[in-house]
Amino acid sequence: LHFHVMRQCPACVFQGNAVVGSQQVGITVHGTHGTTIDQNIIWDAKAVGLYVEDGNEMHNTFSSNVVICSWWQKCSVDWVGGLATQTGGAFWIGMTNNMIGNHIVGHENAWWTPGSFRGTGHGKAVGRVCPQFTPFGEIRDN
Repeated sequence: LHFHVMRQCPACVFQGNAVVGSQQVGITVHGTHGTTIDQNIIWDAKAVGLYVEDGNEMHNTFSSNVVICSWWQKCSVDWVGGLATQTGGAFWIGMTNNMIGNHIVGHENAWWTPGSFRGTGHGKAVGRVCPQFTPFGEIRDN
């Protein structure tokens, strides 16, 4: 599932979906703001379960999702966002998003926010954003 450059989109909702055995990320938010990703189950997605792609994505809410990898090495693979060592249940370049009541199990890294590693953004956002200095959104009950 992938919100691809939807811009400001509060009506964009992924809710109650099951993503099983995805070969390249479970759910991606890319160039999109104000979405809701809620009550989804992601099982054995390769690389990343929940992905905020470029660093310019803001005010998206990830709530009550479950991301499970049955064995961490099964999900740690080279992928479009980086090497197998740069994976996790959630991988966010855009920090100003909300992470509320999510559960991540079995990944080598539960939630990775690369900060200065991708401090000037990723993809078309490179040099246009500064995610290493943007504030985090609401983070609780995970």
